[in-house]
Amino acid sequence: MVFINNANDSVMPVTIDLEASKSIANRMIILQNLYFPQLNLYNIPLSDDTKYLFNALENVKTGSNTLYAGDGGTTLRFLMAWAMVQNKEITINASPSLLKRPFIELVKALNNSGFDIRFGENFEIRPTDLNTIKPRWQIDVTQSSQFASALALIAPAMPFDVVIDLKGNSVSSSYLDMTIQLMQFMGLSIKKIGNKITSRPFQKSYQKFDFNIESDWSAASYFVGFAILERRELIIQNISKSVLQPDIAILKFAETLGVNHSFEENRIILKPFSNFNFPTKIIRDYTLCPDIYPTEKVICHLLNIELIASGIEHLQHKESNRVDVLNLELQKLVLENPVFDTHHDHRIAMSLALCAARKNIKIKNPEVVSKSFPDFWNQFKKLGFNISEIGE
Repeated sequence: MVFINNANDSVMPVTIDLEASKSIANRMIILQNLYFPQLNLYNIPLSDDTKYLFNALENVKTGSNTLYAGDGGTTLRFLMAWAMVQNKEITINASPSLLKRPFIELVKALNNSGFDIRFGENFEIRPTDLNTIKPRWQIDVTQSSQFASALALIAPAMPFDVVIDLKGNSVSSSYLDMTIQLMQFMGLSIKKIGNKITSRPFQKSYQKFDFNIESDWSAASYFVGFAILERRELIIQNISKSVLQPDIAILKFAETLGVNHSFEENRIILKPFSNFNFPTKIIRDYTLCPDIYPTEKVICHLLNIELIASGIEHLQHKESNRVDVLNLELQKLVLENPVFDTHHDHRIAMSLALCAARKNIKIKNPEVVSKSFPDFWNQFKKLGFNISEIGE
């Protein structure tokens, strides 16, 4: 547990350094392994999800056929699809909490396409002749866009053209768009039109080139939130405008709450209006940017702004049921010294940390932030908060 109190009266601008995007990194690591062995990836994040994916693929190179996905939804789903095209027996294990999250639709889609994956206590993948796989796949995208991303990533590895039919109303479709855009940038022949993805075969490229992974806008959102709440100028280093990451939408939210921004070289400067009349109500659609809902929910609660949110139904399938959990935890703000439970959810921990702008707070299991942003607490200290570890 950590105790957080705000003891800094300085008005000097604060400079924050961010982690790279694990969403981009995880996709590029799969593309590197399948198609571009000479690709050099730079600025790889230290997040748990990325480390588990990277380590799993490295273990295969040493002859291990048993992989561990940790607690990462992306890690597990991408590894499941990746294993389909390896032509070997592979076992994938994952944490108990991860196995409570959706994955059955992806297993069904893979098996219905002609692959052989079985789930019991773990995932057992059997070798499959790729020439026997069906050329048309179907996947339900109502629970997670990662299912479709996983299939898209392996589609060019097939020896024939592939069509992927997307069934249902897609959630987080911007992350599927990210997958397609990254693959197109790398030269793969794949496109998404409406509810259909089409791809053509791609042979491995041994050309040497570099790719720098951009900083994470999901991580940036917590510090944008600080600028909103504290009305303080803030500088975020090593970040630029992104056409890939939907969470850059936090800047539009900040503008609504009186915080301007400007990009200068490789950083963004946030400057709040000193005298600003906050709205009483904000309407937001999180269909494309679900990861910033916790941040914006906490900010609105602290500013007594009614947040009318749509596109959040599938948040019940994340590390926690984020809508219910936030409603539960934010009720504790009526207490003098609230103690927040993270519910084993990194985004709950980081968004609730913003409550320290109003009260001294305690947060249980703060280490969960390592899933996406291991350095979060060190960067949070720069904002003027005293953070000390205490016993549970």
